[in-house]
Amino acid sequence: MVSSLVQSPHQVSIIHEDRVVMHSFQSWPDAFLALIGLVYALHLDYPKPMSSSFLFIQKVLLNLDGDRMNPKVLALKNQL
Repeated sequence: MVSSLVQSPHQVSIIHEDRVVMHSFQSWPDAFLALIGLVYALHLDYPKPMSSSFLFIQKVLLNLDGDRMNPKVLALKNQL
């Protein structure tokens, strides 16, 4: 039961500084892409513990500013 809730949420929201800034997403991927777009468009910092993961998604998978990669992201891209 728990795994089905995680894979098919009723609703997903994006919360920033204890406020809902976007809501009514029907899937995790839709919400995640909106989150990446918000962070990128508003020039917000990625959460420090996940900054390399977010940078990889931004620069390699979404090809946003892909010509400017930090060494960690570039090393992972080259390994793939």
